[in-house]
Amino acid sequence: MPRGTAGTEGEAARRAAWLAARRTCITATDAAKILGVSKWGGPVDVWMDKTGKAVEQADTGALRFGRRFERPILEEYSEAVAPLVLAEPYTLLTALLEPRIGATLDACRETQWTPLAEPLHGTDALHKVFDGRPVDAKNTRHATGEWGESGTDRMPLYYATQLAVQMYVKDSDNGDLAVLFGGNEFRYYTLQRDRETEAAIVAQLVDFWQRYVVADVPPPLDGSKSYAAYLADRFNSNTAVILRADATLAEVAHTLRVTRAQLAELEVTEREAENAIKAAIGEARGIEGVNFRALWPQSKDRVSVDWEAIARDLATERETHELSVAAFLAPMIARYSTTKPGSRSFRVTFNGE
Repeated sequence: MPRGTAGTEGEAARRAAWLAARRTCITATDAAKILGVSKWGGPVDVWMDKTGKAVEQADTGALRFGRRFERPILEEYSEAVAPLVLAEPYTLLTALLEPRIGATLDACRETQWTPLAEPLHGTDALHKVFDGRPVDAKNTRHATGEWGESGTDRMPLYYATQLAVQMYVKDSDNGDLAVLFGGNEFRYYTLQRDRETEAAIVAQLVDFWQRYVVADVPPPLDGSKSYAAYLADRFNSNTAVILRADATLAEVAHTLRVTRAQLAELEVTEREAENAIKAAIGEARGIEGVNFRALWPQSKDRVSVDWEAIARDLATERETHELSVAAFLAPMIARYSTTKPGSRSFRVTFNGE
């Protein structure tokens, strides 16, 4: 059975215990949200999860397929880069020096030693070949400009943050990211440990835990969709009271008004730019420039049938014809069918995206 699927009662129990254990510490996934570099949540999501206020999220298709692709991605890494030891599913590790920080690893390189040809005085006579570093597997649609060439350390900040926390938990000087792009392109990336950056990350995570989780105080308000959802849930009903705003909130309201006006102007500018490109495309399918490619393809024509009109005609005219049902219906369907030209969808991509 693929790793990460709760196919047995025992495995389901292990997963439940693992989820409970994750709520007792800050994980590598949480770190990117707390630091504000995650596209999949923010500090308030972590706070709600750790304090038991979050609703358990459904196991989406993206998450399921991510787990199912994990094994072949790691197998490819093991064959192409270095041998691996797969981690036990639903196992949470915590840092030796800071147990409030944890991580669930996908795999680690094997740790192997080989004799040195000429050992130096005062050093071990063995040389570490494979260093036991954590290896994280990722499955993504395509390589954007945030990704570098295979073997480099250029990766999105979210993944770098996650990997840095895994390295801290594992006490490893290196960490690798094994990535499958578009289902057919494999690359790997290596991140070297930066203890100064690591110390700053750890300090912020510990401070978050103490300041917000232990104290059960929501993190500072921000502009994320997560915080908007939290506020909507927190204040899901209202009274008849109308409050009086202070000077600070009045300034915030002014900022909102100005921002909305600016967004409206930007939307007009956006439409003007889109219309200019569409006019240039005309009846063609798309257009390419030095640093962009725009497509304006047309979908298939749609045929709609007025079945209610046909039913009415059947009720009044069927008895007067000696034709078969198929022969009788054919001209009627043609009479009440309308073909609508397919719509055109406009898409622009820029180099590096």
